[in-house]
Amino acid sequence: MNLFSRALSKIFKSGNQQELTKIKPLIAAINEKEAFISTLKDEEFKERTFKLKNSIKSNRELIKEILPESFALVR
Repeated sequence: MNLFSRALSKIFKSGNQQELTKIKPLIAAINEKEAFISTLKDEEFKERTFKLKNSIKSNRELIKEILPESFALVR
């Protein structure tokens, strides 16, 4: 890759890099919640999963708010 191409790629991010930049806050939120989720007992884990499923069924707009916790539970 020549100097000109490298300079352009630093100024204009690739499609993949743009997507990664967009989801960085989501990944950070998932990682934050994972520490707490890993301390849950089996019964608490099941209850939390059940509550999330019901929340999504009753209100589809909540999905963006629920997404980090859902991914943390899956991990």
